[in-house]
Amino acid sequence: MTEKIDNIKIHRTLTLSGGGVKIAAMFPFLIELEERTGKSISELFPIMAGASAGALAAALLTIPKEPGSKEAKYSAKEAFEIFKSSASGIFPNTFLGSVKQIFTHKHSQKPLKELLEKYISDNRMDSPTSRLIISVNDLTTNGTGLKIFDSFHGYGPHVKLKDVLLATTAAPTYFKPVIGPTYAYADGGLDTNRPENEVLKLLKKGYLHKEQNHIRKEKTLTREEQKEILDHTMVCAINFSNDLEPTSSIPKIGFDGVIGWLVKGKLINRLMTNKEASSTAEAKNDLPGKDEFFEIGLPITKETESLDNASPENIAKLEEIGRKYVAENSEQIQRLCDTLIDNLNKEQAANQTVELIDENFEEDENIENNNEAINKTIAQALDSDDEGFEEDPEYEKDELLNSIKKFLNAFSKQNPTLKTDIDNFLQKVENYTLEEIKECIISFEQASSKWQEPNNLDVFSSCSMEALKEDIITLEGEEHTDNVPGYNEIVA
Repeated sequence: MTEKIDNIKIHRTLTLSGGGVKIAAMFPFLIELEERTGKSISELFPIMAGASAGALAAALLTIPKEPGSKEAKYSAKEAFEIFKSSASGIFPNTFLGSVKQIFTHKHSQKPLKELLEKYISDNRMDSPTSRLIISVNDLTTNGTGLKIFDSFHGYGPHVKLKDVLLATTAAPTYFKPVIGPTYAYADGGLDTNRPENEVLKLLKKGYLHKEQNHIRKEKTLTREEQKEILDHTMVCAINFSNDLEPTSSIPKIGFDGVIGWLVKGKLINRLMTNKEASSTAEAKNDLPGKDEFFEIGLPITKETESLDNASPENIAKLEEIGRKYVAENSEQIQRLCDTLIDNLNKEQAANQTVELIDENFEEDENIENNNEAINKTIAQALDSDDEGFEEDPEYEKDELLNSIKKFLNAFSKQNPTLKTDIDNFLQKVENYTLEEIKECIISFEQASSKWQEPNNLDVFSSCSMEALKEDIITLEGEEHTDNVPGYNEIVA
């Protein structure tokens, strides 16, 4: 085929930076993606990660329509309306709140809890339609700082998504931390406000599949194995690009104590942006290829930098920042959309191929235990009762070719992007002898073993597809467990 199947970006990742109300600027871009592609954000990105308010946005975009569904409940436009209607309640603009921040947390968590209860409900950490990765900070003495909650980690049913979101949005001095017997969780943006690099770390450790329990075994992959994973990965990172004077928020002498740094010095803002550049740089280093790393840098100004200015005027300004970015970067956005759809279509085509192979060899629900059925080739399965099929080689060849054509023509209708390659293959196979055609056809059992061998190019699968590279299948069935520090459970 003109494009190798092992180049499919199956680990398509969207990361959303934290920033309080500033995430309002993200939604016009997300809405634009859905409108241009006709797909939900969850369909486009099998992996989503967020810190702080970015995690809240990611969660809203991955809540299932109903338990067990792979369809997201809210579109980007609906998620934005939820955020806009709730923001002023979560971040009330009162003089009392500003004074209160000097001594304790500025805002009550009650409005945020109400939002989470209403829209996130009792969804578990493993419920989202995409793999959801959320960063949290552990403030306890024994804590290691950054904690990662991963919906693929196999948490128990008591670990609720709303509890993890309450923890990751608990920015110090703005909200109180989420405290348990052995932890005190606060805003995930303190350690990793841009979560793209943390996602890549998980992938490079080989944590690719959903686990059935909460025990992970530490693994060390070789550079070649890591490169293989990264070759299947692309990231779209939505970050904030602060266009601020470097000295604009340094408190003056005489006002440089705790209060000065918290208020004038914007200490929390500084902590949240401290590691941003290095995180993005490391991600770009891992994904240097064309169309592997897309960064959406939303330009935040001094006027709109506040984490909690939820006034209608400020929300409107942030929304306008997002709209302006979309208008000025239409070509880049279209390239991103084309890349996402191209890889999504290829992945679906590859999955359909595997499903059709399986269907061709299924004779009953217990076929996995039926060795005789498994070892039958397609040549034996097609009209084997017809006496002429065995006695006349030309007849046998015609029947076999007709079956192959029937299968592949139906397949190409479902996958028009592969039609040219399929037509070329069918033209080529017309000149094959019967024995050559039979040599190209392998049994289901043989195909299964071939799929476990990396970089295998030497056989046709039972669907007679030329040059399908079965090594992609190894990414679909493996189980991985490890013991990564930081996967503490929140007990509701």
